[in-house]
Amino acid sequence: MTRWTRLSRDPIWEVARVAHRRRYGRVYHDFDRVLRLYDRADRVLDLPYDRALDLAILSHSSIVDFDGDRRPRSAAWLRAHAGPEEPLSTASRMILNGPYQDLSDPRLPLLELSDLADPEAAAQAISDMTDQVRLLTRMSPDEIRSEIRAELARIRRALNAALPRIREPALRDLAQRIISGSVQKHLDNL
Repeated sequence: MTRWTRLSRDPIWEVARVAHRRRYGRVYHDFDRVLRLYDRADRVLDLPYDRALDLAILSHSSIVDFDGDRRPRSAAWLRAHAGPEEPLSTASRMILNGPYQDLSDPRLPLLELSDLADPEAAAQAISDMTDQVRLLTRMSPDEIRSEIRAELARIRRALNAALPRIREPALRDLAQRIISGSVQKHLDNL
């Protein structure tokens, strides 16, 4: 268990754990990944605790299935399962922004993409993403490769555009490692 989260004793924790494990097709967006994001918030980025970020990490991929964009549906899931005293507006905004929208707060997007900063973890992450797309769609292997390449290219462009505005050194370093290392390598190899 990671030390960063403070939700592990709250009722939403178990509901989120169940949500992340119950759906067919969960290969990449599973609860183990949520735990990795908490660990990286703590050990890699040494982020100060933020309740809204904690809720966003826990619920950003609570919905992953055949029915389209997971972000608005995951934000709705959070609003349905968290108490009214929680910072739902801020957490929901973090979920909805993702890696391509408003990167003025890059913490959640960089945590989500942090697997791509390490070549070994990136290879497994891309393999898992590919398997998840295969299970959740009817795309051919060539279409999946094309979609993954397009996704990695979007990530690289979005982070390159946001990099000058990322001031926190650990976040900036992680963004640079995602851009220059694994994303480019895997774009070339797909």
